Order: sequence, then C-alpha cells, then structure tokens
Amino acid sequence: MVFLFCNVNCWKLLYSHRLGKLNCLYKYLCTTLYQIFCNNLCFITIYVLIILSDFCLYHLYNYMVVK
Repeated sequence: MVFLFCNVNCWKLLYSHRLGKLNCLYKYLCTTLYQIFCNNLCFITIYVLIILSDFCLYHLYNYMVVK
C-alpha cells in the first residue's frame, strides 16, 4: 500500500515535470527516511525517463531526416 502511494506520487511528479511545472516538485517535502528514499527513487525515475524520451526523439528525428 505504501509502495503504491509512492508510485502515485512519483507519477504526479513526472506529470508536473513534463508540463514544465518544476515548482510542483517542491510540494513534496521529506520528513522521514522512507520519504527521502521514495523521493530519490522518483527523481531517478524521472531523470531516466526524460533521458530516454530525449534519446528516442533524437533518433526519430535522425531517421526522418535520413529518409
């Protein structure tokens, strides 16, 4: 149940970031060690997903230009 709650918050953070609303990230304050750990996982997930999405867009652009 706690893990599900963490994932829901993670997707909210990702959604906020993709909309460009970085200030939304600061609403999630870490008050316990678990929340700090959870938020770190969320930030890592966001970072990896953004890198992957940019990487895919770059290759898609190159593919379209070459064709």
